[in-house]
Amino acid sequence: MSRTKICEANLTMEIAQLLLSLLHAWGLDPDLDKVCEGKLGLLRPMVPVSFGVVSKAGHMSLMLPTWQLCVERKEQFSTALPVDSSLPPELVALERLTRQFTAQTHWELSTSLTTNHLISIISLSSTLMSMNNASFVAEQERNRKLQRGQSFRNTANTLQKDEAVEEIMTAQQAQIKQGWSLLATLHCILLPDKVIQAGGRNFKRPQVEMMARRWQHHCLEVREAAQALLLAELGRIGSKGRKALVDYWAQYLPVFQPSETANTGTTGSNSQTPQSTGPAQSPDQMPVSHEDEEDEEEEGVEEFSFRKPSSASELKRKQTTAVVLMGVIGAEFGQDVSLDTKHPHLQARGTHREGERRKSSVVEGFGIGNNNLARHTSK
Repeated sequence: MSRTKICEANLTMEIAQLLLSLLHAWGLDPDLDKVCEGKLGLLRPMVPVSFGVVSKAGHMSLMLPTWQLCVERKEQFSTALPVDSSLPPELVALERLTRQFTAQTHWELSTSLTTNHLISIISLSSTLMSMNNASFVAEQERNRKLQRGQSFRNTANTLQKDEAVEEIMTAQQAQIKQGWSLLATLHCILLPDKVIQAGGRNFKRPQVEMMARRWQHHCLEVREAAQALLLAELGRIGSKGRKALVDYWAQYLPVFQPSETANTGTTGSNSQTPQSTGPAQSPDQMPVSHEDEEDEEEEGVEEFSFRKPSSASELKRKQTTAVVLMGVIGAEFGQDVSLDTKHPHLQARGTHREGERRKSSVVEGFGIGNNNLARHTSK
């Protein structure tokens, strides 16, 4: 029985090693790549990988080949890690394709792949970071056993030997935990900027809707990864992007009848139709914002087009997503108002115009003066 458990544990670690090795964004951070190979035991892919997704019906859909964009560009991929010139020309070309794919093209395929892969990497990294000596390097474990055995055989300075071994193990464990933390930070926060700096042309941002649906996932690690990734994405898109999300998703908030919310808590007869509440308006009536050119630019602002749900299950899913998104945006970014808009006596010369621009970009409905959307979300 114990041997079976050991085999299952080894198989689980091998699967985790394989997944992280294939999904890691190799080439974006050379220093982190050295840590992944030397301390964490990840394996750098030798060929580009063809990924796929699972459809709603449970069928596998492969995208073959996902690295075709690397060939179509026909450009030299610059990297800090030189390719061994002693290799045959075909292997050199394959190595360059692999490095370009892992650093750029992997994150330009689709938003669903980006979202699923980032959640997988962050959840696995956080799980391994919480474990003791969770490394895939087999030599480190053998060295620990060898050092511990030598310390028991030496009877003269046993205490000093044990203390030295414990210090070495503690330092190794700290390095391993830091490595997993750096890996999670790269994919949760730094990835979009790193891909663009490496020459990426069309980074596919993670889907806000997919992360919101996993906000309360039954698996704790997936739940925490989705929450961290969603908060990072909401912060990255800026106030304009968050306002666009609110304008779109507020239409899907379920509408409750006052009598029913007090008695049964069920939705009213008009709850099956997405309606705009508070500042949210229908797509045809959404105001077009004409900001000053001096206003700071916000990257990642996305335009949404309203589409009526085709089924009751889809409507329910969108309503749940809307409640989560409105709650998160309201709790984390709802009070994003500068002090000069509240206290006129603090305004210096030239700051009034800046305060007006800030007002126009703040998400309405969550502030102290206007909290209609916040009240409706809380119901």
